[in-house]
Amino acid sequence: MATLHQQVPTPPCWFPDPNASPQGPESWVIYIVADTAGARRPLSAMAIEQADIDTVQPISLVLLCQQLAQILSDPSNQTAIAAELSVASDFYEDAESSGHTLALHELPVLDPHIDRAESHSHDYDGLPEFPFLATCIFLASILHVGLTPVPKPLGTVFRDGNPYFGMVVFDITSLNDVKYGIVALSSREMVHLATLDPWDAWNTLGHEFGGPRERRVESERPRQVMSAQAFLTKFGGGAEEQVDGRGSNILDGLDGLDEIWPLNEVPPGVALPIAKGQSIKSLVEITMARLIESTRDTDVLDESFVDELRQMPSFQTHLRHTMRSDYRKLGDTRSAGQLIALAFEGEIHLNLVRYRGHSATTIPAALERDELQGVKILSVCVDYLSGSAAELASALASCGPSLTEIYLVQSARRDNDQFSIDILLELSKYANINQRVSKVFASGVYSAECIVQRTQTNVRGRPRKYWTWMAVDIREALLSPIRLTTGLLDSLQALDYSPVRLASASPTLQDISRVEIGPLQTRNAADIFTVPPIWDIFDSGAQFLLISREKRWDREVHEHNMRTGGWAPTFFEYVRFAFVKILKDLRASEDLAAPRFFKKGDFTAYGLNKFLEDAMGSDKADTNLIERRLQEVGDSLANADGQGRRPDGLRPVDVLGEDEVCEALNEIVVLTSHDARAGQ
Repeated sequence: MATLHQQVPTPPCWFPDPNASPQGPESWVIYIVADTAGARRPLSAMAIEQADIDTVQPISLVLLCQQLAQILSDPSNQTAIAAELSVASDFYEDAESSGHTLALHELPVLDPHIDRAESHSHDYDGLPEFPFLATCIFLASILHVGLTPVPKPLGTVFRDGNPYFGMVVFDITSLNDVKYGIVALSSREMVHLATLDPWDAWNTLGHEFGGPRERRVESERPRQVMSAQAFLTKFGGGAEEQVDGRGSNILDGLDGLDEIWPLNEVPPGVALPIAKGQSIKSLVEITMARLIESTRDTDVLDESFVDELRQMPSFQTHLRHTMRSDYRKLGDTRSAGQLIALAFEGEIHLNLVRYRGHSATTIPAALERDELQGVKILSVCVDYLSGSAAELASALASCGPSLTEIYLVQSARRDNDQFSIDILLELSKYANINQRVSKVFASGVYSAECIVQRTQTNVRGRPRKYWTWMAVDIREALLSPIRLTTGLLDSLQALDYSPVRLASASPTLQDISRVEIGPLQTRNAADIFTVPPIWDIFDSGAQFLLISREKRWDREVHEHNMRTGGWAPTFFEYVRFAFVKILKDLRASEDLAAPRFFKKGDFTAYGLNKFLEDAMGSDKADTNLIERRLQEVGDSLANADGQGRRPDGLRPVDVLGEDEVCEALNEIVVLTSHDARAGQ
């Protein structure tokens, strides 16, 4: 038998297994980085680890990268990202001044020859410092790879000697020019030869090599990134022809990224020093300091004095810096709000994420000022504000009519996510909040199970009919009405009713190819199928989606197949849905042995047009556009691969009738009652 290697090995030695070809990484670590606090810093790290039977295919990784680049670049996500970048600046500046270091974290060795439990010994369960960015990676991974990414601490390092992991780095320093690069090294299975006997057995008889095995990376390991096209050319087996040029801006090298790919090996357990940025020297003059302190005793500053201050060179720059450095001197007065207005005069986005010491008094006072009448977006770090969740929600709900978006973020060093969630839930109690404010963002819902989305799939009704119940309480304001609509359309078209679809959909009906990231209400896939007690589900006032996935059997085609041996599709699949509002409380009957059933009049059911009219106002709901989008979804379903003949007069997408809704609700009551009794 001809050998692959002309030179006979000299045992004892490691030798490339000639029966195994070189291969690329099967697991990946994905980083998001940006220039912040004077250096290029990691903001998120998540690993997609090879499953027992699945690996990340090269084409899937590239599609993930393109989707993530699109998500990070979409204008609907940029304000939330900018808010987290402000949090990151505080995080790294505080770390630098206090001498804090990022604890080094090693990626697991996913060697198939070792115990799987050992390979996952490095799992991380801490709160992500920047939860929105982590959710962006999470959703792109679920949709395009089908494997759940594992959150990693910011100190996670990539080792080019680890043959099981590749790396993707996204740089979001410029959100209008997001770039990414792929690092993937070839590796090969090596076998240990103690003697020449295994070699001779393979060379002459073709026997497999036995003995110890180890996978090793190629010896040449350049510190450079590849484009998606170059990666597929090397590892994709021709898949590069399947990918277009979207999101193809390649990363400008790896300069300044020693924190994630160390130049030298660092012993395990050693902390990574945070690169020091340029120190910011104070430019605050005594006048600014006294101005800040005067807010303690003065409710309104003298306008003539303020006009004089405006004449100072770089007045706003000095004032903003002093408000950050001397925040402890601020008073809880309207004059403090006056200073905010002076510092941000003429701005459209009032970004107070890095400003401490403000309250339910100062922020509304600022937004009332003429200087800020053009403000449409407000961003705050709720951990830096004083006041209860109810007080802050009341203040935000009363802000001026020009305000259309509110962003509530939390400190990267928070202990929990509850405060931003509490404010969000308090805000949702204001009946007109969805009509006044188009978006309320709370970072806490992106890393916590804020409100569990209760979903029960495969609730069987009549033959060939499967109901999916999705509880999406509109009162909680977690999704805007338009986002819920586009997420629903995407779910109906994909015949996939998981929370992931609702969490990653277009922010507009005009261009449904865009992707805005919304909250994924549960991170644990097992929780999606948890059925809560029925009296917690069907309380009066609850609103949710009911989706029925149905099939119509074609007897004529079936009989033709039987006669001819054909394989023509015999089913036509279609969907029905309804928004349902419960009018009568099931809490009146908590007897699990005899649950109360629904009848007409206990609920109302309606379609998309009425939902949007109720949520946004009839003047803002474009009924013609909604009908057109529903028609497009129906056409896509009707023309999908594997569909049978479309029955005459059958709409592929339509609204459930009241009788069908009643039947479905009672099927769910029976199911949940049975599960509750079984759990007793």
